[in-house]
Amino acid sequence: MAKSSDTTTEFTKDLLNLIRSSITSNQHMSEAIIRLQEQGRVTEEDVSALLKIIRDGNGRPPLMSRLEALERAVATEKVDKKMRWDLIIAMSPGLVALIATIMGYGPA
Repeated sequence: MAKSSDTTTEFTKDLLNLIRSSITSNQHMSEAIIRLQEQGRVTEEDVSALLKIIRDGNGRPPLMSRLEALERAVATEKVDKKMRWDLIIAMSPGLVALIATIMGYGPA
């Protein structure tokens, strides 16, 4: 009988230890979940602030509008450069002929 009583007592102690460690683990998990929820709220606030700056401008023109204006300016600059090169290429034969005539190599 004593052996059975010892086994029961040992089982009860082990069960209580398991329950205590489970409770401790659950408390740690609850604390981690609370920290994650708080970090999620902070991140949400930061993203909202960034979206406001991008979308609404926060006292300046919106970032999207400024980016579109910059893209238009770059596209216009590319067209202007292309037109300048086209003009230079079109004028080159005439300039060469003019220089040749001035230097006496052209038709007299």
